Amino acid sequence: MKAANILVDRKFRAKVADFGLSQKKQLGGTGTPFWMAPELLRKEAANSSASDVFSFGVILVEVYSRKDPYEGESTKDILKEIADKSIRRRPTVPDNCPPQIRSMISDCLVDEGEMRPTFQELDTRLIRIDAEAVDIKTRSSRINKTVSLFDIFPRYVDSP
Repeated sequence: MKAANILVDRKFRAKVADFGLSQKKQLGGTGTPFWMAPELLRKEAANSSASDVFSFGVILVEVYSRKDPYEGESTKDILKEIADKSIRRRPTVPDNCPPQIRSMISDCLVDEGEMRPTFQELDTRLIRIDAEAVDIKTRSSRINKTVSLFDIFPRYVDSP
């Protein structure tokens, strides 16, 4: 899974293309290297939902940085550092990333696949973040209440 596989329809709904197709191959890991989980690069495991969660974490970094992970760096060196258990190289999380998303990215990019959240857990977290954003927007609109025309002009008064 990588950003290039995420399509957005006219209603701004994300659709994932080629999702899970790599699981059909039983021989080693398949995918685009920078988005591959370390266990796949080390050939310790086959593709799984946990390795897709790692890829999702890299996609979140892309969304907030607006660039490819490890842009301009040596592919060979980066892949060795991602796979190396003593280095555990990961893409840099941009400064403009909200704390809740930063935490989600960190959780997705852990080295051990079984320690990563499930997509159901991630969905729950995203729903909570969205609900908090809506609540803040609602409270803000109440504080900055717009003035109605009745506040400016007097109500219609019947003449005698």
